[in-house]
Amino acid sequence: MTALRIVAFAFGAVLVYSLYLPSSCPPERFVEQVRREHDLNAAFWGADHAGKILSQVLDLAGQLPYRPRPELSYPPLIRLAA
Repeated sequence: MTALRIVAFAFGAVLVYSLYLPSSCPPERFVEQVRREHDLNAAFWGADHAGKILSQVLDLAGQLPYRPRPELSYPPLIRLAA
C-alpha cells in the first residue's frame, strides 16, 4: 500500500511539473528568464562566450517544429426556453 502511495505521489508531481507549471507562466516570463540568464552568463563567462551560449540555445530552439496555437472556437450558445 505504501508503494502505491509513493507511485501516486510521483505521478501527481509529474503531472504538476508537466501540465500546470508551463500553463501558469506566460511567454513574457520565459523571455525575461532567458535575458536574465544571458546577463549572468555574460558577467561570468564574458560577452563572447555568453553570445555563443545564447546562439546555441536559439539554434536548438529553431530546430523544434513550430506549431501555432489553433484559434479558439466556441460552440453556439444554447438558449433555453423560458
